[in-house]
Amino acid sequence: MKKYYLNNGIDYSGPFSKEELREKKINKKTLVWSEDWADWKKAGEVDELKLTLLTIPPTFKTKEATPKKSLKRKILKYAALVASLKYNLSNR
Repeated sequence: MKKYYLNNGIDYSGPFSKEELREKKINKKTLVWSEDWADWKKAGEVDELKLTLLTIPPTFKTKEATPKKSLKRKILKYAALVASLKYNLSNR
């Protein structure tokens, strides 16, 4: 059975089987190495590891986020209007 090592940029650990790598929740950018390779590779570049990789979905954008932003914008516009009115009234 083929064994793999992991590299976190400072140190390496292993050896691990594919099943153990799955438990480690590696992603496509995780650096891996095996004895028959000359150098470290990103796990996403290794065909036999692609089913092992943890896929991290993109951030989910909800429609609720938009009203919050526009509400914040409305509040800021209102605050600017109030400050402008106070300034104009105090300078009369």
